[in-house]
Amino acid sequence: MSPMFTKKVGDDVQLLAGTVAAVLAQRLPSWVDRELVSFIAIQQALWVHEGDLVVEGSFQPPHPAVLVTGDLVVDGSVFTGCPGGPPSTFLLVVGTVRCSSLLVEHEATTVIAGGLVAREAIIAHKVADTATYVGRRLEAACLMEGNGADVRVEDAAVSVGVRVRDGGTPIWRVFSHDLLDLEVTPEELLRREQSGEDVGDLADLELTAIKQRLLTKQPLGLLGVGVRQSDEQ
Repeated sequence: MSPMFTKKVGDDVQLLAGTVAAVLAQRLPSWVDRELVSFIAIQQALWVHEGDLVVEGSFQPPHPAVLVTGDLVVDGSVFTGCPGGPPSTFLLVVGTVRCSSLLVEHEATTVIAGGLVAREAIIAHKVADTATYVGRRLEAACLMEGNGADVRVEDAAVSVGVRVRDGGTPIWRVFSHDLLDLEVTPEELLRREQSGEDVGDLADLELTAIKQRLLTKQPLGLLGVGVRQSDEQ
């Protein structure tokens, strides 16, 4: 068991579900609140960190179901999947998440009742069976959504330098070419685009390269997007 977390089972899980319900009701839409409290209550085991959690480097949930009752502050990146765990993972942060970037992974339910502030990017792209909710505000240099993976937050609470989504800003105008899976050369891609051709299917994110760069705390090098200099409220 990780020293940062305490394992809760049985009646303790039920008690926690009731305790966080009042907080979530103030920060999340009612349907998310009801669904989430029910989801917590059916967990056979829940690993809890009381108060704020500050992490040097990157953060991945160390257990299949994790609750942080305060803020989660990470000087590197957050990955929503549990390494070596079951396919389905659950991460609930009652406060605000602050990080360099956040990468949504397969079959991960992530609920942030406060805000989500990323200095570089929030990436939810080509991942199956995910649910990502942000209760208050979302701030990032880049928000990448696509292929059915979205971050649910009220649009009025979104403040991003560029929003890359289906039918919006093209991926290749934001991410450097070494982070892309290109079917043609960058020069050919640009030529076809300038000729009026729909080239949306010719470039995609190379998620393995993205994750490797984030794990080693290298900047993504977003093109024409200013990285946030501060993540203060």
